[in-house]
Amino acid sequence: MKTLDLIILIPLAMGAYRGYRQGLLLEIIAILAFVAGIVLGFKLLGMSLNFIKPYLGESKFLPYIAFSAIFIPISYAVLQIGKMFRKSLRYTILGNFDSWAGAILGTLTAAIGVSCFLLLLDWVKVIPPKDKKDTVIYPAVAKIAPAVVEKIQQWIPSAENLLKEVQKAVQQQQSPNLEKPETEKP
Repeated sequence: MKTLDLIILIPLAMGAYRGYRQGLLLEIIAILAFVAGIVLGFKLLGMSLNFIKPYLGESKFLPYIAFSAIFIPISYAVLQIGKMFRKSLRYTILGNFDSWAGAILGTLTAAIGVSCFLLLLDWVKVIPPKDKKDTVIYPAVAKIAPAVVEKIQQWIPSAENLLKEVQKAVQQQQSPNLEKPETEKP
């Protein structure tokens, strides 16, 4: 196992722990919040980039900031609704089962999130190929986000070219930075 695999394991373990604490019901709602945040984050990425760019200027981190500006508030709002439901389930006979099933689902949720992040990092070529070579966990986790987006595109016809649109928007934000000649300093 290489360093990249160990780095990927950290959020997966955190997802399992969080899932155990929150339980299955809240994890299902968290997944719905997560998917809604991802879909709307990717769908509105171009608009968000155009809105934020005048304030932050050119930066290779601009796509991440723009995505987060959409993803975080949407996910947070849906999660707060789910927490109200979890409180009522905690003290029933299903409470223990809910916790262990939540750990499994929490790990899967974290894997989707890590996969989306790895996909963005791959598009801007942050991780060198030598670091990906001979990894065990990276190849499996990296395949998750494209598969999820493909399924979403099947369920939601208006999201047909979602992944390509996002990749194009991210790469367009990176291209101006790479092509600009350096200005001479006085």
